[in-house]
Amino acid sequence: MNGNIRMLKINTPIINKMASDIAYQVQQKLYDAENTMISFPVGIITGSKFLAGMGPKIKIKVLPAGNVETEFKSEFRAEGINQTIHRLYLEVVCRLDILTPYDKIGAEIENQVLMCESVVVGEIPGTYYEFSNASGKEALEIVE
Repeated sequence: MNGNIRMLKINTPIINKMASDIAYQVQQKLYDAENTMISFPVGIITGSKFLAGMGPKIKIKVLPAGNVETEFKSEFRAEGINQTIHRLYLEVVCRLDILTPYDKIGAEIENQVLMCESVVVGEIPGTYYEFSNASGKEALEIVE
């Protein structure tokens, strides 16, 4: 024990509420965008950078489809010989259908939101070996 960190604890109710609020707000923005018309030059369909801004404007309607999905992702990363960084991300995925005069195009938008970050500082070890470029057998020979 001696003041050493034994565990990290996240305030789960608060984090879940934040995730719920984010998902709700994204869903509301999608509903607010329902029946929104956007327009772009027909030249953009060719895929050519030269023609991208040319031609008459095509209007399309954007409709939200499906739900906003959220999922937590956790990451631990070593920083130095006695520090570890823990990050908790909220991955947000929303799906849209874009209606054109000829077709329906599905689009998926993904984003990550950093919810919290912690730096865990441990004791400084008495001995430290860097084996990032050595194979298992080479590492044993170095230690011996």
